[in-house]
Amino acid sequence: MPLLPTTLKAQLTTLFNQLAANEDGEQGRQVFIDGLTNAIDSYIRTATVTVTVATAGTAVAQTGGGTGQLS
Repeated sequence: MPLLPTTLKAQLTTLFNQLAANEDGEQGRQVFIDGLTNAIDSYIRTATVTVTVATAGTAVAQTGGGTGQLS
């Protein structure tokens, strides 16, 4: 699945709304940090990775590197 900025924006909007409602100092900061970490982690894990590998000779005899692209 491609990375959609609107998905991350929605998660961050929810997080900031929760932060605004929570005025509990250090605990509020920790909730925010945990929420931000989870939003970024889940956003990145939805990425589609496309890999292209080029080989020479027979495919059985070759190992190759590839390039990846997040979309």
